[in-house]
Amino acid sequence: MSVEETPYERVTRERREEKRPNTIGLYDLDKSIGEGNFAKVKLATHSITGSKVAIKIIDKGKVKFLSSFFDILQKNQKRKRN
Repeated sequence: MSVEETPYERVTRERREEKRPNTIGLYDLDKSIGEGNFAKVKLATHSITGSKVAIKIIDKGKVKFLSSFFDILQKNQKRKRN
């Protein structure tokens, strides 16, 4: 008796075997559709359902830098008030 693979199992196995670089989870990245200072937006396709979605990829390094910058600015403003 052979057990048939589920679509999820099939996609997971294929991804392990092929080592596809343009994927995030179960989504295949297609093309860039936008770009800003801190993120890129890519069109992607769900590998099982075929649904098209937009995925925002955020540059954590830039966001972390900006967050640190505002923390320092806020501390300096508090010092000036005292």
